Amino acid sequence: MHQPNVKYAFLNGELKEEVYLVYPGGFVKKGHDHLVCMLKKALYGLKEAPRSWYVKIDSLFLDKGFVRRKSDPNLYIKRYEDGNIALIYLYVDDLIIISSALRLIEENKIQLSQVFEMKDLGELHHCLGLEIWRASGKIVITQRKYEKTTLERFHMFECKPMSTPLE
Repeated sequence: MHQPNVKYAFLNGELKEEVYLVYPGGFVKKGHDHLVCMLKKALYGLKEAPRSWYVKIDSLFLDKGFVRRKSDPNLYIKRYEDGNIALIYLYVDDLIIISSALRLIEENKIQLSQVFEMKDLGELHHCLGLEIWRASGKIVITQRKYEKTTLERFHMFECKPMSTPLE
């Protein structure tokens, strides 16, 4: 499992409608305060930005032969002729790439970096409160850090655990 990050993801989105922006204060020259600028690309904070980014990356995945899962539209799966499989999970600007063959992870990262500026965060170890690591040929997933911080927040770190708290 590898976790590349798309740099400036929302700036990759292409706007389908005309969007105008009032110049920020201090930027306008005197006498030109009636002017606005028309955006050609999405910006962070623009309500259209997440959707335009998703449309762009979704079409890229579909063009590369991935199939979007109906049960989770952020999960893309591609089955290869040699029997291998690759999965890409999209979470805003982070991608989680999983495959039955390491070479397919590298191939997909290279293909994506040809389209987007990327930062490779390496093998996945933390994601959405989960801790992930490999041990003895298995993938282990826990929430120990989350559990610890939750117990500390509610002053229950030293409590005595019970298998069933109520009768």
